Amino acid sequence: MKINHKGDHVLVVCPNPSVDIYAWVDEFVIGSSNRIIKEERYPGGKGVHVAMALSELGIDVLLLGFWGSVTGRWIKDQCTKYYPKIKCIGPELDTWSRSCYTFKSATDFDDSELLSAGPEVTSEDCDDLLYYLVKHLPK
Repeated sequence: MKINHKGDHVLVVCPNPSVDIYAWVDEFVIGSSNRIIKEERYPGGKGVHVAMALSELGIDVLLLGFWGSVTGRWIKDQCTKYYPKIKCIGPELDTWSRSCYTFKSATDFDDSELLSAGPEVTSEDCDDLLYYLVKHLPK
């Protein structure tokens, strides 16, 4: 199949998109307060990264996921702002999409991650996601 003819797109499923937060600390001490000196946020999740890569290659992408409240809207906004070939589809949820933190330090400390679980998804939400999936699959 040739991709990117008029009306063609790739459907990417990312059921648990995230806000990836990189946080820099001078030193990370377990059991102590650690002050973050710099933060950067990016849209994340494996499917989101696949959609971004395809968009960079000039391919139109439908990105299907559960979009959780404020953070879900932010992820969608960032994807479409920086990658205009991405169109985000899927159910919008009341609870927030997950955040994933990577702590970085200039010391010998290796990067550590904290990964949240993601939004609460009901059986109705799953039915909605399947509706979008079936609707956008080739006939």
